[in-house]
Amino acid sequence: MDHTKLTVQLKMAAPKGVTVPKDNSDTSILDSLKPLKGKDFDTAYITKVGVEGHKQAVDAFQKEISDGQNADLKTAAQKALPTIQDHYKMAQALATKKGVSAQ
Repeated sequence: MDHTKLTVQLKMAAPKGVTVPKDNSDTSILDSLKPLKGKDFDTAYITKVGVEGHKQAVDAFQKEISDGQNADLKTAAQKALPTIQDHYKMAQALATKKGVSAQ
């Protein structure tokens, strides 16, 4: 399951009338990456989007699974979590390979 499929599944599982607000931290991260080039961009992208972004996603999906009230969203989160965890592990491996902090 890739990010596009996940987005579609979550939209289908979300209750009608519920909108997901845009996360201002996403905009801030993208803005911070725009001026960077080369190794500086690679390092920031791997850290902020790859490692930190996937860690936050893992935490959010685990919270939905344990605390969520909507059965469809919980099911979607349970289906998606293994893929997100795999992406997080891949991001950590890439960070290690590139000598970037992989916390």
